[in-house]
Amino acid sequence: MAHDNGAALMAFRTTRITAAMRLFAFFVGVASIGLPLAAQSRSDPAVIAQDALAKCERAFLACARSCVGAACEVCEEIRTKCTAEVYAAVRPAAPRAINGWSIPGFPWSCSVCAPFSLPPVGAGAAYDCQLASAIERQGKSPEEKARLRQLSQDAIGALTRLRQYREAFLLKGELINLFPATYFHVTEIELTRIANGEYEYPIEKLEQILSFFAAYEINREKWKSDPDQVEPHWKRHFEMTSQPTDNRANDFYNVLTTAIDAHVNYDLARALRDSYLHGRDPNVTEEKLQADFAKTNWTLTAAFQRSFFDIWDELLPVDGKYGWLHSFDGIVKPVAGSYTYIVINGRNDAWDSAFGDQKLRTESPQPPNDVDALRQLSEDTSVE
Repeated sequence: MAHDNGAALMAFRTTRITAAMRLFAFFVGVASIGLPLAAQSRSDPAVIAQDALAKCERAFLACARSCVGAACEVCEEIRTKCTAEVYAAVRPAAPRAINGWSIPGFPWSCSVCAPFSLPPVGAGAAYDCQLASAIERQGKSPEEKARLRQLSQDAIGALTRLRQYREAFLLKGELINLFPATYFHVTEIELTRIANGEYEYPIEKLEQILSFFAAYEINREKWKSDPDQVEPHWKRHFEMTSQPTDNRANDFYNVLTTAIDAHVNYDLARALRDSYLHGRDPNVTEEKLQADFAKTNWTLTAAFQRSFFDIWDELLPVDGKYGWLHSFDGIVKPVAGSYTYIVINGRNDAWDSAFGDQKLRTESPQPPNDVDALRQLSEDTSVE
């Protein structure tokens, strides 16, 4: 049964079909997603590839957002088929440009199909309220419930702030909002997992999240009001965001690289140590917390997958004949693939530093959250 690309994409986007029908639609999509590249009248390989990549992106996005069980394999098949077709279309016309593009070079995989429930795409204030209520219910005693209520309100305030940054990035594409756009997805997925009861120690997890967020937010506020007070590891990042060049893909790469270095290699160990020493139940040891810490690796994989689409939308209209190639090599592959491993490895090192005898990479004290501001954001969200 033949379908064209539009029918395949519509099948992917259909939300009312049953799980069985969705799985069937995926397999139909794999069979019919073939792109009519041979019929393209345009000879510019960059134009052809950009059109092809956009179609692949829409097909994979539809698949990944609905990915369950065996259907995950279909996302991977779509990825592989798109890669081969784009490669075959472009290489004859631009062999030198394409030689560095390894196969399978497309960074997409079904890693987004993590073993937990993802928050709905485009969730907002109503979902945040549900999160806060569900997190509170994780408490096993009245005291725990009260503490979780307080921490969840603060965390929703942090999530709201990050959502504002992400929305600003999607609207204007400003470099200063690139990293928090990615950070938003990490935080939203983490809070969803806490609400779903996937972490053994939700109080300690929330305290870690809030300490970690404070390091970014306080430095960002200082950058606006008094740049000389910004911690050195963040100053490098914010300087990068204020110095855009003509190579947008390279700008994205540099901004994300400096942010990851600052937040993971400097802030995380300090946040872990601070939250452990000042907020924890004395009966909760670091050994008990480590399993929850390791679970976040799945969050990062899923969050980077979602971030990929935010960034890819910004980079599709890249100027220049082979701008899409620079985008692919400079930002698409790192964000969807290698950045995940960089962050996971950095997190493991941070854990060792936080609970070992090593000296932290920053001597500055842990910045405190502006709790009043977070709770005001949370309250504003609750009445929208």
